Amino acid sequence: MMLSVWLSELPETTMLLFRYIRKNIDHPKGIEMNFGDDDVLRIKDIAQQVGTDARKLVQFIRFQETADGIWFAPVSPRYNVLSLIVPHFRSRYADQPWIIYDTIRNSGLYYDTHTVQEISFSRKDFIELKSGKLNNEKVSEEEAFFQQMWKEYFQSITIKERINLKLQRQHMPTRYWKYLPEIQ
Repeated sequence: MMLSVWLSELPETTMLLFRYIRKNIDHPKGIEMNFGDDDVLRIKDIAQQVGTDARKLVQFIRFQETADGIWFAPVSPRYNVLSLIVPHFRSRYADQPWIIYDTIRNSGLYYDTHTVQEISFSRKDFIELKSGKLNNEKVSEEEAFFQQMWKEYFQSITIKERINLKLQRQHMPTRYWKYLPEIQ
């Protein structure tokens, strides 16, 4: 819970965590379940928000295969949650090299099928990545083909009379749309 609060990067977290730790030291039985305490309640709320952000990121992340065979996924989470989602992708895509890149913090994680390393890109590359789409020369031919097929499929199954943007936004927030090939 404290790690999640720290990863939120909210301005209040340093003092909030300090007060929480101090209260835990003063009360040997712990205060984790004392939801009458404002600090405990705030820590629980922040941890819950960070956890929700991490879960949504796992759900809505979209990888693109690069020309050199690395699977790349640009993301823009509200909180610094990349370290929380690594175990999922490390086990799910254990046989594939991948990069999950946070376009807000200009940092990412690279998995080479053995270890995970923290990376960052140059300013020029970072500016290109903020759009959420790799340039055509950086995407593999197969990936470009499948993205085009997916866009065409998505357009062909769409019933224009039944488009409900409000419902779409309810199930998938618009902040994830820039990373979806079918909407780009």
